[in-house]
This record gives sequence, C-alpha cells and structure tokens, in this order.
Amino acid sequence: MQELTYASKTFVTTDAVTEALLDLVTAIDRRDHSEAVTVPAFTEDGARVEARMTLDASSELVAVPIDLSIADDVETDTALLAAVDDIRSRIRKNQDAVVRPSIEENPTLDGGYSDF
Repeated sequence: MQELTYASKTFVTTDAVTEALLDLVTAIDRRDHSEAVTVPAFTEDGARVEARMTLDASSELVAVPIDLSIADDVETDTALLAAVDDIRSRIRKNQDAVVRPSIEENPTLDGGYSDF
C-alpha cells in the first residue's frame, strides 16, 4: 500500500494504482492536456472510498509506502483491476504524444549543414 499526496491531500491506495498514476503523469502530453481520474482509495481503517483528481504533466505526486490491511473481497479486487486497466489505457493514448529521441542507423557527419 502507498500513501499518495496530491494537491495537499493524502490518500491510501495500492502499489499497482500508485505506479499506474505515476506512469500516467509521466506519459501525459506536455501541451495543455489533463486527465480526470477516479481510483479506489482506503481510509485509515481500511474502508474503500473513491479518490478523484485531475492530473496533467505538471502534477506532483508523492508516494510513501505504508502498512495498512484492507479487506480482500471480490468487489474491491474488481475495482482495483478496473482502475489500473483504465489508467494503463490512458497511458497508451498519451504515449503517442511523448517525444523520444531516435538514433539513426547511418548518420551523416556534416550535421545536415551541407545544403547551406
């Protein structure tokens, strides 16, 4: 379990949800784009609640591992799996917008300035 802080609020969620949220913030396009996300979270006594947030490329998330036991029931497991799947699908949509450098197989050594 992880205690996640975002916009001066703290909530507890699973390692998988936390990892997916951190990956989503990294994948979000750097241009005026945000994602509204709802994830399962847990109170101090382990009761399930929903945490809603809007994330963008400048979102600052802080995750700290904690020890909290939650009920292992089908409804909670289903909600957690659905949340991670939803976040991962958003990451796939946003990855196309992430610019990654490429390495040319046979680069030209003139730096492309020969046309000047």
